[in-house]
Amino acid sequence: MTEGPEAANRSNKIKTKIIGDAHSFVESADAIIIGAGIGGLSAAAYLAQAGRRVIVLEQDHHLGGTAHVFRRGGFNFPTGPQSVTMPSYILDSLSELGVEQPPGLRRDGNIDL
Repeated sequence: MTEGPEAANRSNKIKTKIIGDAHSFVESADAIIIGAGIGGLSAAAYLAQAGRRVIVLEQDHHLGGTAHVFRRGGFNFPTGPQSVTMPSYILDSLSELGVEQPPGLRRDGNIDL
């Protein structure tokens, strides 16, 4: 079923209003990051650390992209990486960004790092 002109016009008005209200906010940014996955959040953190004004836009209701766990029916479903080949890269990045106590990385239920 296709949208009629009235529905399309309503959609355009909503988009225009959102864009119009956010215009000055967006203009004040040095960078706009599309997506709050691990890559987007990392880029935003490094840019902010360098003194840039950053806006991160995410369409989903949670941050982290596919590095996420959802629960359904009493079960946990991890949707992100199941293993990290070189955890030192993650820990080095967190350290560069000023994270003093990085999260423990687990392997088979035991904390390795």
